[in-house]
Amino acid sequence: LDRSSAASDVYKRQNRMCVKGMFSGNLECMDLIVGSDAVVDGNIAFQSITIQRGGVIKGKLSKKE
Repeated sequence: LDRSSAASDVYKRQNRMCVKGMFSGNLECMDLIVGSDAVVDGNIAFQSITIQRGGVIKGKLSKKE
């Protein structure tokens, strides 16, 4: 999702996701990248996560096996 994209009250299931803007909702993915200007708000399930300096995560994080 780029800076102009915003999602709210959604459930997304992806293999790989790179958030560069704002995401609000529930997210389940294998590989998550949170960009330096990103804000992710919601319940996040992931196998691998990278958070660039400045990236923000609000909500619950859970690691998938």
